[in-house]
Amino acid sequence: MGKGVEQMKHYKNKIIYLIFLISISFIFFGCSKISIKIIGDSVLYTGESRALLIQPEKLSNKVEWESNDSNIVIVNKGIVFAIAPGEATVRAYLNGQEATITITVIIPEGASEMVKEIDNFLRDFFPAEASKRIVLPYSGDIKIRQSLVYPNAVTKLRPGTGKEGLKMPGGVKYVVIHDTGMSGAQYNAAGINHYIHEQANSPTGRVASWHYTVGEDGVYQHVPDDEIAWHAGDGSRPYGSTYYNETYQFEAIGGGNQNGIGIETCINTGGDYQLVLRKTAKLVASLLIKYDLEIDAVKQHYNFSGKNCPYVIRTSGLWEAFLKEIEFQRLLFNIDAPVSFTWEIDKPEIIDYNGKVIRGFINDETVNIKMNLNISGYRPTLIYPVKALGLNDRERIDALYQHLKDNIIPQTITESIELPAYSELYDVNITWESNRPECFSDTGGYIKPTQSTWVTLTLTLSFNETTAHRQILVVVK
Repeated sequence: MGKGVEQMKHYKNKIIYLIFLISISFIFFGCSKISIKIIGDSVLYTGESRALLIQPEKLSNKVEWESNDSNIVIVNKGIVFAIAPGEATVRAYLNGQEATITITVIIPEGASEMVKEIDNFLRDFFPAEASKRIVLPYSGDIKIRQSLVYPNAVTKLRPGTGKEGLKMPGGVKYVVIHDTGMSGAQYNAAGINHYIHEQANSPTGRVASWHYTVGEDGVYQHVPDDEIAWHAGDGSRPYGSTYYNETYQFEAIGGGNQNGIGIETCINTGGDYQLVLRKTAKLVASLLIKYDLEIDAVKQHYNFSGKNCPYVIRTSGLWEAFLKEIEFQRLLFNIDAPVSFTWEIDKPEIIDYNGKVIRGFINDETVNIKMNLNISGYRPTLIYPVKALGLNDRERIDALYQHLKDNIIPQTITESIELPAYSELYDVNITWESNRPECFSDTGGYIKPTQSTWVTLTLTLSFNETTAHRQILVVVK
């Protein structure tokens, strides 16, 4: 893939300085002829732009420009922008004169192969069905705020002298994932950043340090990547070693502190933890690329000590999906061309933009997840249908029962009412049985009692192979 892009660059470098001149001249009494010239080639890759010049140049600011197909090429003040593959004619108008040039727009070399690779990955990445959530890889930029803690703080949180930290022997080997364990609403990324500096500046501060904090509100860096921090619980044990952790009764590996970049993920109440994980995945992918590491270099704090950390990821079963998201972001970082994307969901009331399946809809719904991709200006749209699972049989029956109890059957009966035998909305069959048919029958018939009478209506609700019995208590007057 990279080779194709290099060939593209080689080809473009050969032609970029050529002057391509197309002239269509019109001779008018006492008027100069006008012509258009384009700097470079008249064949553009999607996303590229070129300057169009008019001769004589002194007339350029008086020219009106027009493209005959703005889906392919747009032109603004003499700059032509390539939008999509195809051919378009650009016209310049001046005092009744006209000059034209044909612009050909092509897909960047190798872009189609890049799109296929992304598409193949995502077809395996997105599930065919989802009942709780799907993972939507983070499409924004990761902006890192430097907020370093130094070795010469009041409490020494990491090894080193003065402001110089101790370098990792052999460089970065791991990226170690933690969660903060601090669920207070104040402990977003900014709150954790405040916390680590508070510990560093206190004589009784907690001796622990890590490289990055990730929250929905941002990313902070506290220690340079290649300097040792104390976060993994394995002391100074070297990369490649193993040891038995007595505290957690666990056979652990070494190198977490000595060679691991520690990342704390925020779990603050009210925070968007899924967004935190999505941002973390993109940060981790960038670090894997930067230090030429594979996905197996991504470890949990647990691996180095046996501590149940990152607790939330581990107990919610999110680790494998998190690794897959890292792999996707790593795939994009490896593409030798500018890549960006946005997500579009055709039914956000069913699956929201954080990937959460919004419960409450009854029947299964197919939701189209659209990726609007941009590779060097080439903008394909990739579509992935996901079946959002509605209510299961038992949930469907329970929902209908609650609907009947709250909205259909009055608590007080003073006349005949219709007892439905079938719910079209829920697709559930219903039979009714009254324990006092002499005043209120199985079909909803009313016979005025001599005094107020409590009646128990027993419902039998059936959907597919599932049958359930429920009761509604009413008073007949």
